[in-house]
Amino acid sequence: MNRNLPAVLTRNAGAVSAAIAVGWWLIEVTRAWAGRDKPSVTVGAILIAIAVALTRPDRVLPRAALILAAAVSIGAFVVPLTADTGWRGAPDAAIYTSGVWLALIVATVVAGRPDWTVLLYTLVVASAAIEFISGWEAWWGGEDPTHPMLGTFYWHNPYAAFLIPGGLLGLGCWIWRERLFALLGIVCFSFATIGIVYSTSRASLACFVLGFVLVAAAALVDAKRWRALRQLAIAVVIAAAATFFVGGPPFFPSRSSPLAAEQTRTAGQSLGQNGGYRLDFWRESLTVFGHHPLTGGGYKSLVAQSIGHVPASWPLSPYAHNGYLQALGDGGLVLGIPFLLAVIAIASLCVRRLVRGLVQRRLPPEQIVVAVALACLMLHSGVDFDWTYAADFAMAAILAGFLLGQEIRERAQAGDPAMEPAQPGRKARVLTVGCLIAGIALLGVSAWVIRDGNHNANLPLTSQSR
Repeated sequence: MNRNLPAVLTRNAGAVSAAIAVGWWLIEVTRAWAGRDKPSVTVGAILIAIAVALTRPDRVLPRAALILAAAVSIGAFVVPLTADTGWRGAPDAAIYTSGVWLALIVATVVAGRPDWTVLLYTLVVASAAIEFISGWEAWWGGEDPTHPMLGTFYWHNPYAAFLIPGGLLGLGCWIWRERLFALLGIVCFSFATIGIVYSTSRASLACFVLGFVLVAAAALVDAKRWRALRQLAIAVVIAAAATFFVGGPPFFPSRSSPLAAEQTRTAGQSLGQNGGYRLDFWRESLTVFGHHPLTGGGYKSLVAQSIGHVPASWPLSPYAHNGYLQALGDGGLVLGIPFLLAVIAIASLCVRRLVRGLVQRRLPPEQIVVAVALACLMLHSGVDFDWTYAADFAMAAILAGFLLGQEIRERAQAGDPAMEPAQPGRKARVLTVGCLIAGIALLGVSAWVIRDGNHNANLPLTSQSR
């Protein structure tokens, strides 16, 4: 056995390093102010670089995926080199770079080592319960169940968005798995439901409900639909009872409605009012992009770059409240083109897998749930600033990696030549290894510049008359 140990370690080194990186980003980065507290992202970037070197995505993934990841990485770091905000905005570049390579190492493991997929899947499910528990004491200690639950994000919307995948994948475990996996699934689904409801995040609740409906549709098309529907009904009862239970004794002196905090927030911030603000934020981002189309205004510069170019009556924010417009406003075409191409590719893959699962009934139900969870995150990022938090961006990247890896494995098994790995041929090897070296080098840079974890400030420009 001792003789075989080095071979076993060598064979599993890539998968183990990927699991460690995923676990760090879902748990430790999330508990460190969702990545805004140093040095969590620094360590996470180093772990991703190690995992890239050990998993060797160029041996498994198509060349196009590697080129696109390298383009996003390079574009993300061109921005602080050219913008007035300089390297003070580089932590945001680290989020983009870390995210795209995290997606590729997950895709590599799912496509090349499907036996490790269950562990990665379990980490996503468990992340909902871990985050809920991490933020529970602060919320409970406030002695007011009508106070929004903020978790370790310290803001309701990104906190609730982070819980959506763990809740939906947990629901999938409860419906289609057995024993310990089923138990873990119902616990995480219940905790996610409580956290989302008490967060007062209306967009997250709407996305979660939409995700639940799509999971229910997957249960309807399942061959064992009656068992699946029974499990679904039990999950609804347990989660609803738990959500009602935590709002009163023994946790609080008197009972409050789970929707009391939501109603209080709605009284002061109506949907129409918030929707109007978001339209202004979107136009603010597009205005900055219009004036700096090539490399954008720089990370966290939307307020400073907007002054004098938008009406004084507009509310200004360093966040576009839209992950796609944020990339354009901050990074212009140099970041926006590769990033949005990657988003379009993943979104189209997500839609195709939903159609194959729900309409054509050609996918296992648990794979449908991954596509549902990612679709919910992408929808929510269209109306908020989730992806300025490293933890939320990492969650979306991990789910994208799942989808990409599953698609590559299935199409490669079917003999699709487009899914051939990048390595055959000398030119392909040189190109893909170059992309990997560029990605790893930029991750090293991100680990160095991430020293300052404060992502809140709107960074000033050296010259606002630019």
